[in-house]
Amino acid sequence: MNSSEIIEKAKSLLNLRFDRELAEMLGMSAAALSERRRKNSIPIEAIKKILLEKSIDSSFLDSEGRSKEMKADSSQTMNPESIRLKDEVISIQKKYIERLEKTIERLEEDKKKYQPTIAPEWVNQPDNWAISQI
Repeated sequence: MNSSEIIEKAKSLLNLRFDRELAEMLGMSAAALSERRRKNSIPIEAIKKILLEKSIDSSFLDSEGRSKEMKADSSQTMNPESIRLKDEVISIQKKYIERLEKTIERLEEDKKKYQPTIAPEWVNQPDNWAISQI
């Protein structure tokens, strides 16, 4: 079941004639719903919630909508080289984040160790800190 079929089925079950009526129920503009239909990324969970609130069977979304999730996982449409590059970028980002976290921890420890002996109230003022390090 594609996005158009799901939208049409939902409209039928809700006794709606126009896409804009369904869009209003979903809290979006008709143009936004149209764009999401075009991209196969309709808000299945929101449609399911509306149907459940009105005590309408939404099982067609469980069997059809979820098995062919409207927005396919990007890894299913990517070639192996793209997947490898994506994984490599993620790995680099994780390493960078880990280094940043370690740097922050080290700086916090250094901050705790620093005990000014001369005029601590003056040194601990944000505007004066850089001057005191000279």
